[in-house]
Amino acid sequence: MNTDGRIHLGTLGKGIPRIYKDVVAQIVSNHLAIESALIKRIKARSLAPSTDQFASRLTAVEADLGVMGADWSINACRKLNKVRNKCAHIDDAEYQSLEVRLLEPTNDFVTFVKLHNLRLDVHEISDFEWACTMTYQRIYEVLGLDYDPLVLGRHASLPPEMEQLFLPPNT
Repeated sequence: MNTDGRIHLGTLGKGIPRIYKDVVAQIVSNHLAIESALIKRIKARSLAPSTDQFASRLTAVEADLGVMGADWSINACRKLNKVRNKCAHIDDAEYQSLEVRLLEPTNDFVTFVKLHNLRLDVHEISDFEWACTMTYQRIYEVLGLDYDPLVLGRHASLPPEMEQLFLPPNT
């Protein structure tokens, strides 16, 4: 192993082509934001999902919601989870076929959210980001939660210790 500080390009991305890094970041960050809402509900209501997986948490929250669990946002969360799983669970032969794996579940998710919400041209964000935002907003409404200011961008700065690990050094 060479430790002279050079980065060997063959190791970048390990499993996800570098060109898709922003796509994967959008998928994972939106998924985590919604999972955070589910965890808030689980803690507030002392629910006991069978596992710590997203699907199990969603099922526990859905059961707790009763009639409100039939809301479109619950199924949108399931569809978003499928998109996320297509990024996260890859076998050796699939690492270069991210586009093929993502197109169908992503279109399914966006199309489903569009059935329940009006997509305005004034929103200058991608269809995927819009669908995630609508799902996020609705989940927070259904769960009766206050919006998380960190997720929505207010006061969004990393603690100094994390800045050192994740942001480029100021030179």
